[in-house]
Amino acid sequence: MRRVWGNGPGHPIEVSFGEINVSEFTNERYTKNIDYYFDCGSQSPSNSNFKLKFESSSAEFNTDLVRTSNVNLGLKIQADNKMLSPGEYRNFTYNKKPLLTVSPVLNTAKKIDLGLFTSTGVLKIEYQ
Repeated sequence: MRRVWGNGPGHPIEVSFGEINVSEFTNERYTKNIDYYFDCGSQSPSNSNFKLKFESSSAEFNTDLVRTSNVNLGLKIQADNKMLSPGEYRNFTYNKKPLLTVSPVLNTAKKIDLGLFTSTGVLKIEYQ
């Protein structure tokens, strides 16, 4: 793989949820698209089978979610409306890249700390 980027070559992929109202919280209300682009050069059309994965730490309260700086909040990543757990591969073709979305998920067993949160990970796209 040559390059994967966000809003322009060399830019990271960033998603902002804005202000989240915990009292009216639903995962669907705050679901955001993950805009990403990739370029494999001239090899893409001749080898069109790829696999994608999101590398990150898992949330402590649910290993299918991405960890955030808030211990009681995780992020659910989906590829074409199917859960994509941290480190899990998803196959696709060059002409049909998956729609990636991310949703915040609260640990309902605990009280959420209010305030800013961050999370990081690496989106990898490889040839199959």
